[in-house]
Amino acid sequence: MIDIGFNFGDEDAYYVSLGTDSNQQRLFLGAYGSSKVTDFKKGTVFEIVL
Repeated sequence: MIDIGFNFGDEDAYYVSLGTDSNQQRLFLGAYGSSKVTDFKKGTVFEIVL
């Protein structure tokens, strides 16, 4: 379970990407607060710590 604790307001959070760094030692999850790709500055990136 991932509890991100990020306030997206009244919008749903759309998780759109999962990736690693160049050494494949860190895992990142990209979340976006809008289903429209033209809505700028509504997302964030989280590092998943295992």
